[in-house]
Amino acid sequence: MLCRKAVLSVCFLLLLMPASGWAREMKLLILHSFHAGFAWTANQQAGFLQALEGRAGAASVDLRVEYLDAGAGTFEPAGFDALFSHFKNKYTHFVPDLIYATDRQAVAFLHMYGSRLFPTVPVVFSGLHDLDLDTQLNPDRFFGTFALPDIGATVDLALRLEPTLKELHFVGDDSVVSRGLRSYVRREVARYYPQVAATFYDSPRLEDLAAHLADVQPGLWVVTSLVGVRDKHGALVSVAESLQRLSASGRFKILAMEDIYLTPGVLGGAMNRGAEQGWLAGCLAREQVFNETLPDNVSLLGNTSRSYLFDYLQLRQFGLSMEDLPPGSSVVNQPRFLWKQRGFLSGVLIGLVVLQLGFCGF
Repeated sequence: MLCRKAVLSVCFLLLLMPASGWAREMKLLILHSFHAGFAWTANQQAGFLQALEGRAGAASVDLRVEYLDAGAGTFEPAGFDALFSHFKNKYTHFVPDLIYATDRQAVAFLHMYGSRLFPTVPVVFSGLHDLDLDTQLNPDRFFGTFALPDIGATVDLALRLEPTLKELHFVGDDSVVSRGLRSYVRREVARYYPQVAATFYDSPRLEDLAAHLADVQPGLWVVTSLVGVRDKHGALVSVAESLQRLSASGRFKILAMEDIYLTPGVLGGAMNRGAEQGWLAGCLAREQVFNETLPDNVSLLGNTSRSYLFDYLQLRQFGLSMEDLPPGSSVVNQPRFLWKQRGFLSGVLIGLVVLQLGFCGF
């Protein structure tokens, strides 16, 4: 009897243990630079979690998500001390297996305080524009993908749309991202298109940006970053609202380099996609942190591939067709064309004719 009870007890304990190679719950901490609900942030997280879904050895994920609400990029090391104390108290009894960080401020914070909070926990990041920060990161703990825009493709597109272009205007919110991109853009433009001069105007004030564009009337300009734009009362303005207001300052072809800026009023551009950034970071985590061998068709590049995306209404406004765009371009916000509706109506009419003929035959 005792032997039978012992066997039953062992079997019961075995049933309580996780299956699939003794898999256990993976603890994941995600640290975002920006606020909850921001599309670029949400898309990166969705792509990252999708890439982790097929990871071997993880029965489920214990997920914790934090937002730094960086806004215009003003959340800098001066505010990191308070954040460190907050996280130190909050995560005393939670040690993640992996940390996923999006964009500069989150990566900078973990660079400064990560070893004191979670000394041995690896960090995978995406959305980083700052190559200088990358050189300071510990390569044994930090792995990631970069959101550097394809300046060559952007200038090439600008010249395709405006063949006589001599000056290309870049407009931003004077944030860490927009300021950090200036030297990179200047270098890339001078390297590949010396006949084109790159000029920059940055301000966190929406009124200043609108007044500048109304005064200069560049005809074509490029968005660098508009995440930190504020109105005259100091309230943060959404990306979509900012671009709608700026596009009303003149007749502009507005190009963007990230998919979150493809909002009403923006023509399109050679863009990085947030979801792809996150997905590649998830694949990188599986390969570098969890030592998985991924299929050959999964390319883990330091810079994600760019996609040519365009808005249908803006193409119509400027009289542009697919022939005017780079090969492989995609167009969003296309209406349901009449031929599709006519196809349905034609089917109905044919059916009615057949029924009428049938009745006539009788």
